[in-house]
Amino acid sequence: MSTDNILMGTDNHTGWKLEELLQQLANEVTAKSAKISTSLHPQRDMIMDNNSEIIELLLKAKDIQLDTYAQMDAREPNRGPSNPRL
Repeated sequence: MSTDNILMGTDNHTGWKLEELLQQLANEVTAKSAKISTSLHPQRDMIMDNNSEIIELLLKAKDIQLDTYAQMDAREPNRGPSNPRL
């Protein structure tokens, strides 16, 4: 597994914004769930329930990140990944 940073920041100006990555992950889990939604496999319901919970948690994390941005934006403008506000 790579130890390279994937999130945007002072060390990685071209990385993912956390809220965008969380949304992308939620989208991909949703797509995987759709693929098995008509399966007759006995574990389908358990997997669908677990995926639903994972999606909910990913979107909750996204909301927390967006709230952080809102609070920081109220403090001062965003200066980009090379100039942290804290």
